[in-house]
Amino acid sequence: LRLIETEEWRRICDPEGGLAWVHKRTTDGRRTVMRLASEPLALRERAKPQAQVNAYLQSRALADLDRCDKGWCKLKAGSRSGWAPQNEVWGTAPAAQCR
Repeated sequence: LRLIETEEWRRICDPEGGLAWVHKRTTDGRRTVMRLASEPLALRERAKPQAQVNAYLQSRALADLDRCDKGWCKLKAGSRSGWAPQNEVWGTAPAAQCR
C-alpha cells in the first residue's frame, strides 16, 4: 500500500472506497486489514490451508498486517496472530483502495 501523507496529515481509506484525511498524531501508521465477509476467518499457524487454527477474525474486525507472501498474510489481532489467505481480508492491495 502506498502511504499517502503530508507533514501533518495521513490519507485513510475505508472498505466502501471512501477516504478521509486524519491528523498524524491520531494514528500510529501501522497498516491494518478488515474481514468483510460475514463468517469468521481462521488465522492459521502456518500459511497452509490445513495448518492448525490459532484464532478467528470476526466479520468487520480489524487486524494489524505484518506481511504477505505467496497469497497468504500474517495478521495480528490483539494477542493472537496467524496466517490467512490474502483475498479473505480487505486492505492488502498494493495500491490505495480509495475511490
